[in-house]
Amino acid sequence: MENLQALTIESSRETKASSAATSKVGFRSKLLQRKDVGAGRFFKDPTYHHAVLRALNQVAARGADISEVLQATTNMQAGDEQNWHAEWSALAERNMVRARSARNPKSRGEALLRAHTYWARVQFYLPPCDAKRPATYDLCRKVFYEGLDTLGVAYEKIDVPYGANQLKAVYYPAPKSIGGPLVVFHGGYDTIVEELYFFLAAEATSRGYSVLTFDGPGQGAPLREQGLHFTHEWERPTSAVLDRFLATHPKPEKIVLIGLSMGGYLAPRAAAFEPRFDGVVSYDICYDVHDTWVRKIPRFIAPLRRMGLGKWVDRLTAWKASSSPELRWALATAAWTWGLTDFWRWSITSPPTRLLE
Repeated sequence: MENLQALTIESSRETKASSAATSKVGFRSKLLQRKDVGAGRFFKDPTYHHAVLRALNQVAARGADISEVLQATTNMQAGDEQNWHAEWSALAERNMVRARSARNPKSRGEALLRAHTYWARVQFYLPPCDAKRPATYDLCRKVFYEGLDTLGVAYEKIDVPYGANQLKAVYYPAPKSIGGPLVVFHGGYDTIVEELYFFLAAEATSRGYSVLTFDGPGQGAPLREQGLHFTHEWERPTSAVLDRFLATHPKPEKIVLIGLSMGGYLAPRAAAFEPRFDGVVSYDICYDVHDTWVRKIPRFIAPLRRMGLGKWVDRLTAWKASSSPELRWALATAAWTWGLTDFWRWSITSPPTRLLE
């Protein structure tokens, strides 16, 4: 009996010790798990995070390399535009060197396309008036078309008359057409026509769909070289592109318009007034451009401006922008692409940029 009691006591002690050990292991495991978790974001600032995702988006069409992008971001600091410029420039230059040393045309062409993507990232956060912008933009375009030529990708550059100016379009005929509709594709707030190849044209043409891409007012060359600002009447540039294309190419049986990003507003607007489109896709939908701005503006801004305190609002904005890369970029880009001289006055009015009107 005494032996049985002793065994019971010893067993109880072992059970407690085992439970304690298990508890310690479980606690340690949970502690380690809490420390070793995926971040889910490259930067806390949403615009910088989005800009990196945009580079990674080009990986599928051989326009970027995951390891290169991840390595470059480790040395970047959100809000430091010149640091951003330097890191992406170094990455672009490395791919230029690889392209020049590559003997295989596929390796060379893909290195050039990666360089294009990185040059596009280089200029993204530079202030619109930065002296480095024009040369970077020209190099970005040059290596893109050189890459397509090296890879044997068929394309046609098209100059589109637009009043006294010109828009830029690029047509990618499908190597093996399936007889589907012509896809007309444009970007939005901060795109350039060359990067549209990676967003859709490369994969669409490989599936038998011909794609016509273009830069409208407020985008790419029309903005940078001619000072053309965005217009909410997107049917005007879109119709001009169609007119020019159909003047030299057979009319397809059907035409579908696709708008990317802010193009999710622009494309449905254009399709509503242009009867030659048989379908329209918002990628993704944007019902109200104005509302996307206003919802982020503190409610006290409008009353202060009506009270004649606009200069105080401007000083407050400048102070906030000094610590907010997102706000600083948004204000500079809005002034540049829309031609705004007073963002806050524009924000409290109601420009016709709503799909419901």
